[in-house]
Amino acid sequence: MTDNGPMDDDARKAAKAAEAARQACIAAALAAYEDAGVLGLCAEGRWEAAISAMQSLDLKSVAASPAQPSGRAD
Repeated sequence: MTDNGPMDDDARKAAKAAEAARQACIAAALAAYEDAGVLGLCAEGRWEAAISAMQSLDLKSVAASPAQPSGRAD
């Protein structure tokens, strides 16, 4: 028996929000990593820049905005 009630809708919304957050983190990390490389940082410094970009990401705005297509947003 399949329940197609509100929990399914809630689960879909949660999955969409999680995917949006994941895509935003990936995009922020890649951009920061590349920018740090252009600035001449070593691999460790580039990694730290990528982590910092993910930590400073405003997830509330990511969740509130419409879903972005997968891939990098340039």
